[in-house]
Amino acid sequence: GRAWTRNRRDTARAMSEENVEIVRRIYDAYLSGNYDAAFAVIDPAVEFDGTARPEGGVYQGHEGLAEALRTWTGTWEVWRLEVVEIIDAGEKVVAVERQSGRGRGSGVPLTQLTATLFEFRGGKVHRMAWFTTPEAGRRAAGLQE
Repeated sequence: GRAWTRNRRDTARAMSEENVEIVRRIYDAYLSGNYDAAFAVIDPAVEFDGTARPEGGVYQGHEGLAEALRTWTGTWEVWRLEVVEIIDAGEKVVAVERQSGRGRGSGVPLTQLTATLFEFRGGKVHRMAWFTTPEAGRRAAGLQE
């Protein structure tokens, strides 16, 4: 009994560490402009929930995710994304991001901490959701404040 339980827990821990590594690879690839590598670990049927954004909506598949990214980055004249922290939440991973830039049209400079929640199925990201604060992302992952 006990050995099996420990092994199952070790397996779960290894999987969650692997999920953190997958998210790190997605950001590294995306930020270096290697979109194919970023999308390689994202399920083709991925759902991206961007309803927290002003232009918001829920996007489906690689095409939808690419559209959501283009729409968001298109609202900025200058845009920069840094990963502040990647949080292991078991089956889920939360990435805390610092987004900074200048609004297109308004020219208003903005720096904001945001979060993206990644959910996994079969070793790939099958659902993503974007949040306007790291706290909202942590709550969505079931983590306490």
